[in-house]
Amino acid sequence: MPKPVPFIAGGAVAAIIVIVLTLTLGGGSKSSGPTKAQYLAKADAICQATAARITPLIHQATAGAPAVAFGGGPSAARKLAPTFVKLRVAAAAGLHQLQALRQPSADRAAIAAFLSPLAAVVDAIGQAAGVLGAGNGGKAIQLLEQTLPVAQQVNSAAQSYGYTKCSTLLSALHA
Repeated sequence: MPKPVPFIAGGAVAAIIVIVLTLTLGGGSKSSGPTKAQYLAKADAICQATAARITPLIHQATAGAPAVAFGGGPSAARKLAPTFVKLRVAAAAGLHQLQALRQPSADRAAIAAFLSPLAAVVDAIGQAAGVLGAGNGGKAIQLLEQTLPVAQQVNSAAQSYGYTKCSTLLSALHA
């Protein structure tokens, strides 16, 4: 005769399921995320690759800026727009890679202090591309000037957390 299966109360079953799901889906001690050093190594590699893509575009944008600022009119602004579109795409790709990294659970606030202003800079670059494409160079310059302090926040937050390559990601903006 088969042995009787012990009866487990519904609450106990639910508790067991919650414990199993928590341990397998990320709540266990092994799933608390990478170490800070592991995270920084991956993040800095992403920043280094992103900087290699965006620095030449920033230099192209800087070279075209005088024509926009000093009388080039709408045609000069529209001519510069594709560079800003490429810059936004490259910067957004790097940002998305950084956002997708697993983070040390204890450092989420410090990482957000870096990623949030970085997202604002990427957004401003996209807005500048749009207004340049519409021929409004003055508005684009205004947007970018407003973004410089935010770019400094990115660099400061990166330095504070310990990023090396990410702390210089936007340095070409200040060159």
